[in-house]
Amino acid sequence: MSGRFRVSIVALLSLAAVFLILPSVASADPDPSCVGDDACTRNTGAVASGACIGDRACLDNSADVRGQGCQGIEACIANDGLVGRGSCQGEALCNTNRGTIARDSCVGSRSCDKNFGPVGE
Repeated sequence: MSGRFRVSIVALLSLAAVFLILPSVASADPDPSCVGDDACTRNTGAVASGACIGDRACLDNSADVRGQGCQGIEACIANDGLVGRGSCQGEALCNTNRGTIARDSCVGSRSCDKNFGPVGE
């Protein structure tokens, strides 16, 4: 096997390795959003990284959800109020919420369910 042929093979293998590894690294999202059955179905609000995690977490939501907000089964169904970063953590916490929920608020079972005023800050 000639030296020129070996160099060509090594170059091709190196190029193939770059193309196989690069796309998976570039597209990896450390905090995916809208994870779970119908997590963001009919959602019209903006969903930040790591938000709306759980089955039907943001179903029919019309307000913005900041990072790591609305995490849990049915955490923010039909929510109309802004959900701050890290808020609404648990099952059925902020359903039909109409008020603004500040950062790290509404943690625990149904703590802000059917809320109509601002929470926190």
